[in-house]
Amino acid sequence: MARRLSGDDRDELRQEFDPAGNMSDDDLVRLEVQKLLAGRRGEFHWYQLVTHAFLHDNSSIFALAMHLGGNMLFLLVFGTRVNSLLGNVVTVILYPILAIGAATVYLIATGENATGPMLGASGAIMGLAGAYLILFPVHRVVCAMWIRLGLFFRAAFACKIFSIRGFWFLLMYFAFDVVESAITPAGGGGVAHWAHIGGFVIGALVGLGVVFSRQFDTNGGDLLSVTLGKHAWPLIGKPSAWVLHRQTAGMIANKSSGAQRVA
Repeated sequence: MARRLSGDDRDELRQEFDPAGNMSDDDLVRLEVQKLLAGRRGEFHWYQLVTHAFLHDNSSIFALAMHLGGNMLFLLVFGTRVNSLLGNVVTVILYPILAIGAATVYLIATGENATGPMLGASGAIMGLAGAYLILFPVHRVVCAMWIRLGLFFRAAFACKIFSIRGFWFLLMYFAFDVVESAITPAGGGGVAHWAHIGGFVIGALVGLGVVFSRQFDTNGGDLLSVTLGKHAWPLIGKPSAWVLHRQTAGMIANKSSGAQRVA
């Protein structure tokens, strides 16, 4: 770019950045590019509603490990369970929808008060966790709690492994996000709590839609069946209806595949 500068371009850049004439053409162009990039910061592009969910903090190896690793742990524990029920195709469609929903809630909640850009998969993954809360509330999640005791060279390391119902674990995490969003500035603290909240609520609504649709059999483990028992049947159908639906769907699929092979 510096080699292609005309005389008029060079004079214009020197008037703006280097009246004394001490800078090289390369330095002048570099300053102009920085100025242009700075003016684009904060611009909104629709595709960022999805692409943000595939980016993570790479400011350091530790930051990347904590950000990406934490999200992948939640995806492994909660996302894979939802995926096993809904299937790969539905999950692939659902994931970007949750990412868009989480980002939209964050934009609405923070507006122009956001302290920085938002990136990370946590909003979409919290959406899967919200669906997990509705579909598998009483499934147990294995947790580990550890603490380092002592100072300086003499120390002891204590670790406790225990299990807790997914219902309690997710509600505690959701409550933490709600409290943090209330006491920290918009996007402050390095965590987009509003994206977590938005994704979680949208995922829970998706989970309710799955239950009411009766297209997937939760074997009586969904939130409505657990809390209401047989009183949930007028809402979502009797357990036998779930089994009959799945068996009928399987028979239709087998006949269809058989007909295709004969053809």
